[in-house]
Parts: sequence; C-alpha cells; structure tokens
Amino acid sequence: MGRRMMIRLLFTTALVLGVLGCKPTPAATCASEPKVATLVPAGTDLLLAMGACDHLVAVSNFDTDPRVEKLPRAGDYQTTDWELLTSLRPRYMFIQIDPTRLPDGFRQRASGLGIEFVDLKLDRVADILAAARIIGEKVKEQEKGSACAAKIQAQLDTIRARVAGAPKARTLIVIDSNGQGLAGAGTFLDDLLTDAGGENAAAGLAARYPSVDREQLLALKPDAIIQLLPGASAQLRQSAGEFWKTMPNLPAERAGRICIITEPYGLVPGARIGDLAEQFADFLHPAIQPRGDP
Repeated sequence: MGRRMMIRLLFTTALVLGVLGCKPTPAATCASEPKVATLVPAGTDLLLAMGACDHLVAVSNFDTDPRVEKLPRAGDYQTTDWELLTSLRPRYMFIQIDPTRLPDGFRQRASGLGIEFVDLKLDRVADILAAARIIGEKVKEQEKGSACAAKIQAQLDTIRARVAGAPKARTLIVIDSNGQGLAGAGTFLDDLLTDAGGENAAAGLAARYPSVDREQLLALKPDAIIQLLPGASAQLRQSAGEFWKTMPNLPAERAGRICIITEPYGLVPGARIGDLAEQFADFLHPAIQPRGDP
C-alpha cells in the first residue's frame, strides 16, 4: 500500500470514529505523567478541582462524581483490582489510612508494581488545604495545587468575615439518618461550623465522631441541627424529618431549626468544603446576606 493511500485510510478512519462519537476507553487513554489511582474520593475531588484530572487513571468504588464515571474502578482496600492496576501502572495511589495499617499483601503488591502511596490526612480543614498542595506537588502541578488551596481558604475567610460578631448558635452536626452519628470536635465539619458562626453542641463529647442515643441528644440541647445526608432520596429525607418530630422537647425541633443537606459533597473533605460552609452560614444566619447580595 502506497504512502498516500495509507494516509488517506488513516484520515478516513479517524473521521468515521469522530462522526460516530467513538472514543478510546478510559483504560486505554494516555494519561499525563505521573499517573494516579485513587482510593479516596476527596483526593479525586481535589484533583478535579485543580484541573489536573488528566493524571487520573483509576478511582475507587466510592467515587460518584459524574466526571469520573467512565474511569476504571480500582476497588478499595479489601477488594483491589490488581490486574487492572498492573495494566495501568500508576505512579501514585492516594489513600486515607496509615500505610502501616494496610494489609501486608496490599503493601507488597503495590510495591511490586512500583506504586507509591500518598497518605492524605483529611481530618481538619488545614489538612485538606495541605492535601491540595501535596497532590499538586506529586503530579507536578504545584501552581494548580496551591491555587486550589488558596481558593478554598479565600472562600472560608469570606464566610468567617460575613458572620463575625453574630451570636453563635449551639448546633449539632448529624451525619446519619437516625440521629445517632455526630461530628464532634477536631473534625473538618467542626471547623466549617465554627467558620459559619456556629458552636458545636457535641464538642464536649470524647470521640471525634461520637454515637449517641435519644437521651443524650436531649441532654445536648442543640438550638439548631444540621443533618448531612448526601444523595438522600425523598423518602429518606422524609424519614429523617419524621424522626425529629418524635423529639418535641428538643430546642431545635421546637424552634423549627433543622436543616437537611443532601448535596453529594456533604461528607467529602474535598474542594467543596467552602460551599458546605456557606450552606451552614445561610442556615444559621439567614438575616446576614453575603456581600453583593441585595
């Protein structure tokens, strides 16, 4: 076959594929180096937010962001797809667990593939900002990582200035549908509540994410409740609302100050924490309008 005919054939094939909308599967795409597989949805979120998603070759079973729905699933710490990872050969794997606590087989297989763990500590807001910078450095996108952290910090600073001086509502952050799981002190959710002008009613409990019963809920006497139910169905939201109605002696229920937030990022310590803090502030201080609003 002559050179001219070969070029024409290649051009025609590319044109047909383009018209039909055919694209290579994510596993076959050439990702930017260094390549990353992540088992941490928050790590995925930060990469997306900083515009560095081209480094991603695989995500976890827990990632639900539509922007990565076509990427291969690497699994989780117990059901990792090592065959997939062998074919993809990522340079880094984002995890959110002390590497010494990983199963021995997990560490050995990753080491055999030359995969380096990046353990993302995401307990507090400061950790999330640091993680954005660390991710940027690992994927050789330092400016993007720093810009992402700066953008989140600026949003939180604006919210904090907006509610400065406002009375702090004694608030519970509930992280399940039955009112038992709470976010206590030393958590990124507690940090966001403070920025939004709230006071954590569960701050005195020993655990960072304590579990409580009905009697303990009543004893905490929250003036407001923020319940985080990411992606909850209408039925689940209704069920959660009915639960609070069974506790008429709760100050927050009596005052009608219960907010159920269902955005998918509600429990993700990632790039949308500023948006979550804004929702906290809007609920706790509705009379204080953001700057620029009428």
